Amino acid sequence: ASTATADFVRDSVHVSTKSFVDTSILKQSAAIKVLRPDAYTIPPRLQPFLMAAIACLGFAAVMAYDLYRERGLATQEARAHTANLARLLEEHTRQSLRRVELALSDADAAVAQAATADRAGNSVLRQRLQGLMSRDGLVRGFEWIDPSGAVLMSVLPPGDVPRASRPAPDGSSAPSDAATSRLGIGALVPAGNGRWSLPVSRSVTATDGRAEGVLVASVDPAYFQPIFDSIDVGTNGFVTLFLAQGRIIATSPANESLFARSWSDAPMFRELLPKLPTGTVQQVVVRDGTERVYSYRALRDYPLVVSIGVSLTDALADWRARVLWDSLLLGVISVLLLGAAAVMARHHARRETAERALAESAHQTQAIVSHVADGIVTIDRYGRIETVNRAAEAIFGHPAPELVGRDVKLLVPSLDRWGDSGSNAPGPELEEAAGKRTETQGRRQDGSLFPLEISVTQTDRAGQALYIGLVRDITERKRLDAELHAQRAALQVMNRELEDFAVFSSHDLQEPLRKIRSFSQLLSQRVGPSLDERSQGYLSYIEEAGGRLQALVRDLLEYSRTSRGSLKLEAVDLKQLADAVVNDLSPAIAEARARVRVGNMPVVQADATQLRLLLQNLLSNALKFRAAQPPEVCISAETDGQTCRLSVRDNGIGIEARYLPAIFKSFRRLHTREQYLGTGLGLAICNRVAERHGGSLKVESTPGRGSVFTLSIPIHAQSASANALPTIEGLP
Repeated sequence: ASTATADFVRDSVHVSTKSFVDTSILKQSAAIKVLRPDAYTIPPRLQPFLMAAIACLGFAAVMAYDLYRERGLATQEARAHTANLARLLEEHTRQSLRRVELALSDADAAVAQAATADRAGNSVLRQRLQGLMSRDGLVRGFEWIDPSGAVLMSVLPPGDVPRASRPAPDGSSAPSDAATSRLGIGALVPAGNGRWSLPVSRSVTATDGRAEGVLVASVDPAYFQPIFDSIDVGTNGFVTLFLAQGRIIATSPANESLFARSWSDAPMFRELLPKLPTGTVQQVVVRDGTERVYSYRALRDYPLVVSIGVSLTDALADWRARVLWDSLLLGVISVLLLGAAAVMARHHARRETAERALAESAHQTQAIVSHVADGIVTIDRYGRIETVNRAAEAIFGHPAPELVGRDVKLLVPSLDRWGDSGSNAPGPELEEAAGKRTETQGRRQDGSLFPLEISVTQTDRAGQALYIGLVRDITERKRLDAELHAQRAALQVMNRELEDFAVFSSHDLQEPLRKIRSFSQLLSQRVGPSLDERSQGYLSYIEEAGGRLQALVRDLLEYSRTSRGSLKLEAVDLKQLADAVVNDLSPAIAEARARVRVGNMPVVQADATQLRLLLQNLLSNALKFRAAQPPEVCISAETDGQTCRLSVRDNGIGIEARYLPAIFKSFRRLHTREQYLGTGLGLAICNRVAERHGGSLKVESTPGRGSVFTLSIPIHAQSASANALPTIEGLP
């Protein structure tokens, strides 16, 4: 960070040197900040822009007010339009229902005139009812239902389902309000052939006041559809006829899926109709969440409600177009006004820009120089100090007034051969230091010397050379470097001693272990049969423990070998290497009845011996940790030109996700020795080989389905440091 700061400061000083070193310019920049009587007046070059801005705001205010008024008028027009349409639709619906009521009245008279004994089978009555059916399709038929709910007579077009065989939404065979109203209207019911029927009923009463049932007129809701569709409500508008209970009878655009739902919880039924039977509101419609202006009217004589809505987007379409054109006009006016203001302010801009740039440059340079962490010293061509910043004062212990005009060798003794007083060239020491960082010694006020880093840059001022020195006290850095060097040397010695100890110990332990195993086997052969079962078990334990210890020592030796010395990098054909490993393990492969496939693989720069060891361990694990089915192992590799990814995939027992982070650590076993043999160092050795090649070893596994071990190494590997300390967890 300090080096980056020094580079930034050096570049800044090189660009703005004159602003920093010229006292007259600094005085001028300070004078600019002094308050003048006209300090709060608007600069002349800004006055045209202010006037243009005021004019633009005026135009914008006028246009905004006009658009606000136009929006209100458009909304009022939409409200009036929907109210008029709702009034016309109410009148048309009332006339249609009046026709249905007259038809039911005539049907009632026909029923009353028919012979009482055989009304249900009276052909004359049936013909009279058929004659009352509307030619325009409004009334499609009649049904006569007795008080018990049985259909006495049904006069319906071919294909229509009799009411007795189709349930009404409330479960009855007649409209729910037929018995309590002079004219009852029920919810839509399926009529067959994909059509709907609106049951409109009238009670039938005998001359003696006895109830003889209900006459139901089957009204075709499709009769209203052409009329509803002819009403212009825009692309997102609607025309709807409701029952007073909230059921939809007819709607445009047509949507039969709305018939099954009750809309009694909509704001129109829950809030508006209980207060006023007619009205016009602007709100979000529950049906589709669109904001609309809609009018509703409850029919006075019938339990129906008409509603017509116009989308607010459609209602304000012309207004939105007006907004667009007004915005474009305002933009054109603003551009013209600002262009004129720019022309008027051009001659002021150049002068003020130059003054501001001068003041900002001086202020910025002064701020940087004053607060930068590194010391900055400016030197004239005679080697005299001109300026120092605060950091330089702190580094050398001299206040700035005491240093100005003094020779630079007071601070940096190595610069003691400066040019002659009449020369324009510095001494060779400064020439050598110019343009690069140099470590030398500095002198503090008390005369003590300290390590110093100095970087000198040369620039020109009025044709004369000026030198700028960036200085940094590196006492602490030198101390830390010395400590780090000592620690590194100590660690290297410890690493070598530990490696030598591991190698020598492994070699020295091999011979005693072989003797222990050999003599235990000889003892078992000679006196084994004469020993009791427990003693034979003791001998078996000694031999097994010796074998495990011998395998552990062998693996420790292999682990140590992977960490010693430099890698012997050479071109390694991974295909040939994998085939050789498969050949080495062919007895184990045959014993496990395994199938091993080796794909095409690239050539990489690596240590062939260590990669061979890695593949042997991974393939041995795939054969060892197998499931019930014969093992299948696939060895493949792919490359992107920079990195090679070598994968070993098996169908073994797999590894649970919680154990994956620990399997590459030393002596970490997931199973007992009775289940699977091993020392717990195989994957640790593989991981160490990957690290030595500057790569990584990762695993993906699914319990019961197998594992995939992926080695990622650079194609052109570089040997890792041979002094890196190998970590074997579990050892002291």
